Amino acid sequence: MSIVVPARDEEAVIGAVVADLARQRYTAGGAPQFEVIVVDDGSTDRTATAAQSAGPGSTLVRIVRRERGSGPRTKGAVLRHAMPLCRGTVIGVIDADSR
Repeated sequence: MSIVVPARDEEAVIGAVVADLARQRYTAGGAPQFEVIVVDDGSTDRTATAAQSAGPGSTLVRIVRRERGSGPRTKGAVLRHAMPLCRGTVIGVIDADSR
């Protein structure tokens, strides 16, 4: 399973959702069966740093950046950017401010 978290200028809230997701215990044979992909959509704040700090050392969490000007600034464009990065057969989307 791949969980995609689209985020633009979400420094204030991204840490909480990433930490919550990284604590999940969805495993098989002791191995995690999910990944979290945070897509920083050209943020002008420290969204990526806050997301990385919330899951330090976690191999489950990846932060990728979608540069400004690389296409429409819509959630759909962010999800389209993330799809080739997803390893799971099931894709979930969580907003950066979800709790």
